[in-house]
Amino acid sequence: MFINSSDRTSASFSLSTIAQAQSVEEPSAVTESAKPRFTSPTAPAVTQTVPASSTISRDQAPLPLRTVLEAPIEQFEPAFADVSTNHWAYEAVTRLFYSGIVSGYTAE
Repeated sequence: MFINSSDRTSASFSLSTIAQAQSVEEPSAVTESAKPRFTSPTAPAVTQTVPASSTISRDQAPLPLRTVLEAPIEQFEPAFADVSTNHWAYEAVTRLFYSGIVSGYTAE
């Protein structure tokens, strides 16, 4: 699926490895003060990473998304020139981009 624009910037949907984004603590063990917070929209504060050789379980896989999904949308800079802040899908596209699920490129 592509989001096209007049300035020819597009976003393509792809899967990414989210397990390396932050710790894989059990949800009950994470306190408010222990949750990573964004220091800027493009650089989330990560307190711990998972080694590349680690295996995570199904229940741990969504944890890195929590920070992006819970952060106020105003914290993020627009991800794509063709999705304005008043576009009906702006929040969803922006959260997917900062989650690493959506990436973009400039079409020629």
